Amino acid sequence: MNIPRPIAETSPPPEAILEAALDEFADRGYPGARIDEIARRAGVNKAGLYYHVGNKETLYLLSLRRIFSPLAAVMAAPAPEGSPEERLRFHVARFAEGIVSDRRFAPIMLRELADHGANMPKEILAVMVSSLKRLTGVVDDGVAAGRFRPFPPPLIHFMLVGALNLSVVTAPVRARAESEGLASPAQVALPDAATLAAQMAELFLNGLRADRKE
Repeated sequence: MNIPRPIAETSPPPEAILEAALDEFADRGYPGARIDEIARRAGVNKAGLYYHVGNKETLYLLSLRRIFSPLAAVMAAPAPEGSPEERLRFHVARFAEGIVSDRRFAPIMLRELADHGANMPKEILAVMVSSLKRLTGVVDDGVAAGRFRPFPPPLIHFMLVGALNLSVVTAPVRARAESEGLASPAQVALPDAATLAAQMAELFLNGLRADRKE
């Protein structure tokens, strides 16, 4: 009988296991992921995987820690000095870097959101909330300084998250639409993540500026 070890006492699993787990969770989400398939992808037997990890829940947390670590590092760093506009551009750019740092981030996150966050560990949810809190601080400071008009920060956050994640997961669909003659390259093409983030930041700023002409 397998007795799971506490997560805090679990050492990092071998790289092959973690990579296989990330691929499986990206393909099937937490509910559909199978330990047998993760072991097969990693080239280990099931008993060996349990020995290194403990259980599926622990492996999911370790996998999420991997893909969220760049974003967590950005959110833990001190906020930069500068105008509200400069800080918003910086936040959007760094947030984008964190999301696209691993190709499996978008599919895992979208599957998790579709499941209402039912399997999302608290520490991962905390990273997501910290990003929203930082963005809220930037917008609130801009409003207080008279540079931004009041606007719900969660809406900006959701627009940013949606655009970045969908830009990743829709790539095969957009490619198919082009290959089957349903759309021209210009109609389905998207810029790289850094350019997309910069364009999104300018869209947000155009809407937020207090002196914007109606």
